[in-house]
Amino acid sequence: MRWLIQRRLEDGRLPRGPITELQDSLGNGQPCDGCGTNIAKEQKSVSGIVMEDWRSIQLHRDCFEAWDVERSGRQGLRE
Repeated sequence: MRWLIQRRLEDGRLPRGPITELQDSLGNGQPCDGCGTNIAKEQKSVSGIVMEDWRSIQLHRDCFEAWDVERSGRQGLRE
């Protein structure tokens, strides 16, 4: 998963900017912008608006944490 998120950051499919309007919720069957698989209704998801281009993103909780680390170059996971 982390490798895929790194590739998507490199090719621009995932943004690097700060996120606003952050929401935790259960999945809705839509694809995860991080790994590409659908977020099932019983899975936790995170969605928000990326401020650099006002793009909406939705990711599995684990994919969000990996994206947050990879986009900012931090080594630890977000608390």
